[in-house]
Amino acid sequence: MSYDFGLINNPEFNLNFDSDSDSYSDASSESEKEPNNNNNKTSRNKSKKIIYDNCEIYYKEKLIGICSRSRFNWYLRKNIANKLSDNSLELLFDPVFKSDSNAQNKQVRRKNMCYCCGETNNLVKFASVPTEYKKYFPMEWKSHNSFDILSLCRDCSDDARSVYTDKIKDFEKKYNVSRHNYLDHVKQNSKLLIKSIKKKEENNIPTTDLVNKLTNLLGYYPSTDQMENISKESDKKEYDDTVCPEEYVIKKICELEGNKGIEKFIREWKDYFVKEMEPDEIPEDFYFVNYDHN
Repeated sequence: MSYDFGLINNPEFNLNFDSDSDSYSDASSESEKEPNNNNNKTSRNKSKKIIYDNCEIYYKEKLIGICSRSRFNWYLRKNIANKLSDNSLELLFDPVFKSDSNAQNKQVRRKNMCYCCGETNNLVKFASVPTEYKKYFPMEWKSHNSFDILSLCRDCSDDARSVYTDKIKDFEKKYNVSRHNYLDHVKQNSKLLIKSIKKKEENNIPTTDLVNKLTNLLGYYPSTDQMENISKESDKKEYDDTVCPEEYVIKKICELEGNKGIEKFIREWKDYFVKEMEPDEIPEDFYFVNYDHN
């Protein structure tokens, strides 16, 4: 994994200055852990969570980056930095910087609040570029990237995930792909028929019609063992060497436009977030693209 700057000359270490990047996750998984009911919502409003530690990293007395508490402690455990204060340290090695603009953006502090409504309680991390797509980015584009992550309250996170569903459908329509392409319908229908046949047999109900349908579908009538095997088989399949619509979309973008296409894709998602969610503010580095692949 590569980073725009902060690569230590010693290959044993990878230095990551992304702000609080150690624990990035799509907020959807956190939001779904708690049922959405009024009593729970009341308890949510009393929960205050720090999303960004904003620990400072210095080199030769110059601030060069912001990191999470876990990353801060990691530098100290590895004895590759001196602790200046409870929230700052100085590196003991020479970091490698790729560009001045990158270094500048690494110094941006994130606020512990919902960027949409200003709420400071119930904060979760929301991926403005969905991780369902990002995990299929070309390897050189993959990294923990604070510029794609926003802190939102749970309610705004739920709203954002809801409006994102429409955008996902737009991309599927644009590239003519859907979940339908990844289902083996013969296996799917065979499993349903076998299940129905077994149920009717248990209740001594005639199965002639279902047996005929299954025979026509498979071209033969399976034995009991064959039925068991079919029932256990997955009815999912690959489509154009991809396992889901998100992977297919990224594959097509890379084939048609290469790295420029990925950059446009990232920008399009961020523009969509701003348009649909109308945040009170956005981080100053939100639109920074943390890659040198142009």
